[in-house]
Amino acid sequence: MGKEDKEVFYESLNNMKESSNYLKEMVENLLLLTKADEEIKFEEVNLKEVIEKIIGIYKNENVKIKTDLKDVYINTNKDYLSILLKVIIENAIKYTELNNENEIFIKLSDRAIEIIDRGPGIAEEEIPKIFERFYKSDKSRSTKGFGLGLSIAKRISEKIKVKIEVISDIGKGSTFKIKFS
Repeated sequence: MGKEDKEVFYESLNNMKESSNYLKEMVENLLLLTKADEEIKFEEVNLKEVIEKIIGIYKNENVKIKTDLKDVYINTNKDYLSILLKVIIENAIKYTELNNENEIFIKLSDRAIEIIDRGPGIAEEEIPKIFERFYKSDKSRSTKGFGLGLSIAKRISEKIKVKIEVISDIGKGSTFKIKFS
């Protein structure tokens, strides 16, 4: 049927391409995490530039990303930080859409990056579990993903010495704070 219907054929090709890119990125992220700590190179990074570059990846999504950014420099690993931010921003977009909303907010201060979604929220007792490998809350079981993203983000946060704090309100959304010292 797909061979005869060009639209179905191209949609199938696109889905396969997206799936393979997703798996490729996941494998690359997992390999990156296996590097020894001494291999991690820290440098002074402008957080505003990193965030703007990542936001550019998601400009064609149904969810709009609003920001409050300024130039903030910290000593970190740009690659690891980018992966951590991608994971959290992708989750914010996914769960905001799941809650039929269309906007997330990213705020940068001297001490933290806040990613605020308008998703269904996370029950307080589930917050510690969301960073476990393969964990998916009941609300997220119907969404695509393997339950690895936040566990990777947590591991990265430990390697680059930042903390992830989650504040959530059922029905209203969640805020993921990436705090640097």
